[in-house]
Amino acid sequence: MSWRKRLVEMGADVVDELADLAVKRATRPPTRKSAGQAYREVMATKPVEMGAFAVKKADPALQAAVRVGGKVYRGATHLDALDAIPDAALRRSAALDANNRGFVNERGRFMDRYKAADYARNFGLIAPDAPSWAHTAPEITSEYLAPRRKARGGLAVKPRKRRR
Repeated sequence: MSWRKRLVEMGADVVDELADLAVKRATRPPTRKSAGQAYREVMATKPVEMGAFAVKKADPALQAAVRVGGKVYRGATHLDALDAIPDAALRRSAALDANNRGFVNERGRFMDRYKAADYARNFGLIAPDAPSWAHTAPEITSEYLAPRRKARGGLAVKPRKRRR
């Protein structure tokens, strides 16, 4: 038996009470937003001012990285990231292990080559002059990433000036 037939059998009083309850719910003022909801809405629409600085969403970017012993070393290419490892013995062992190579995005998240390839395709980070297979390959290399358009600091690798 359906709930409507049960209500009819119970009588008109129950139906009237349910109708009154529906009207009360429809006219009830909206609930207040939680602090977390309000914070997320503000963060999504405008930068957060922190003193003289403003934190903005960073442009999508990838930088070559090597993860060794829980620490991530970054560089323009994976060879540069390997050169950033201070210990020579650790550097040699990391050079032999190809599974420790990946990329770091603009938020500092380490990704393997497969996840980074998907990320680069989704955000258009593959260089336009890269070979056609680089746009469809399951993994990516740092040589086929497009250089960043704007140098805002962050992950863009700037050449160091030599002091003389």
